[in-house]
Amino acid sequence: MSLAYKYCNQHGVDILESLELKITPPNQFNDPFEFTPSIITSNPVRKAKEVLKGKEYIGTIHQKLLASGRFYGGFRQFKRYVKHHREEMAQDMSQYFATAAAEVQKEILDNVSKVYGVLCLAKNCDSILMWGHYCDKHRGLVIGFDSSNEVFQSKKGRGLRPVVYVKERVLFDATWDQRDPKVMAFEEQMVYSKNSDWSYEEELRQFSQLVPLKKKPLNDGTPGYFMQIPPAALVSVTLGARCSAELEKKVLSALTRSNLSHVKLNRAVLDERKFALKFV
Repeated sequence: MSLAYKYCNQHGVDILESLELKITPPNQFNDPFEFTPSIITSNPVRKAKEVLKGKEYIGTIHQKLLASGRFYGGFRQFKRYVKHHREEMAQDMSQYFATAAAEVQKEILDNVSKVYGVLCLAKNCDSILMWGHYCDKHRGLVIGFDSSNEVFQSKKGRGLRPVVYVKERVLFDATWDQRDPKVMAFEEQMVYSKNSDWSYEEELRQFSQLVPLKKKPLNDGTPGYFMQIPPAALVSVTLGARCSAELEKKVLSALTRSNLSHVKLNRAVLDERKFALKFV
């Protein structure tokens, strides 16, 4: 059985009681570089020429020029005009691609976050830094999950997968053709790549749409999205080295439910000689 872990503060008890995991829109992450690729336009003239071959786009331009009084003929006449003036039109259009790319780079994070969210888990449960950062200074708990459970799988290939830690931001060229395999590779890299400064997290993540998820407000009023977890997916709960007796009591109470009787309870303790945690 392969395991994945959720580092939690005292509210980790809520996961045990509700059997729900939070799916986070990327613009709520603590790393502002998440889902913010570097967008370039390597060949704006070529892209403009491709765009000017599209009937739908030509129709949009035609309507705008008609509305502004800069063209008076019908669509067929405008198509002939574009055919004979594509080179100069492409040159004129190309100057706007860099500006458009900059705007997309600013907006992509919020636009993705309106539709998609990410489940963030970790490969290991013994990171002293993770316990300190996400478990209220070792006062919280870590919940272990069976990562092979079907709830963490996806037919579209976006189930639970390890993050790839990189030195440079993911690159997207706005002049790529949408059918270019590079576009699909970029989408994967944007979801599953992260600045190498965060490599200590050994993160596993799962990408999903927000629409089918349960929605309820978080403590700060922002919308929260939650995925239901089958009891069988829970494997263990580890209490922090500084976990209070009150929190331990709440965890024990949650685990008395018959559908969680299989969950193993551990406690982290400080190793007497090394900078390490032991689990008893």
